[in-house]
Amino acid sequence: MEKVDACCFAVDLDARRLWTTPRGLRAVRYGVCFVDTLFHGPAYVPRLEKYSKRGCAIYVPGYNSSRVADRIRTSTYVYSRTHDLLLRIKGAPEFVDATKEIHIDVPLPEGVAHRVTLMNVSSTVAAQQVKGFERLVVQDVTQVVLHRVESSYLFFTDGASYSNPERTCTPVPMGGCSSGEYKILWGRHPAPPPIPPPVELDSDAEYHSA
Repeated sequence: MEKVDACCFAVDLDARRLWTTPRGLRAVRYGVCFVDTLFHGPAYVPRLEKYSKRGCAIYVPGYNSSRVADRIRTSTYVYSRTHDLLLRIKGAPEFVDATKEIHIDVPLPEGVAHRVTLMNVSSTVAAQQVKGFERLVVQDVTQVVLHRVESSYLFFTDGASYSNPERTCTPVPMGGCSSGEYKILWGRHPAPPPIPPPVELDSDAEYHSA
């Protein structure tokens, strides 16, 4: 039970007794999972988020929302409910004619690029995937501009055009999934998120920068 990443699962039950560890007892008693970097990995934070929706809150020792870096607080984010993907917008959107085809070269794991022809795209914008502790911070800070959207999947079909669904967006990995670089394709009707003006950072201050 000591090797279980989420505190709420550091328990066991037999026919007569409930067995647990100090971590498990704390989770049961207070209804929280403590974030522990010992278990840090790609699936750790999404697992904590899943259990928080089931009633076990996430607690980060030493975290203070007032000390979050301006870089995080002033950025614009898009969260895809469909992909469970949190993206930070990089730069301004590029508007295109939604009635015309556009072409995007999407890198594939084999090291080659697949050219995709798309229709019904009104704008594109570069984005970076947000992972780990920073993902928790972004969803906690109230000043953050966070757009929650439904998104679609991009299917690779040789010799065929892909029509981006209206009123949605499509996140496309541009540097391989491990790089976290994406291009967001906005459908014909929804407007892309506004980009806030740059903020002058205080180099002498200490922040949660993740």
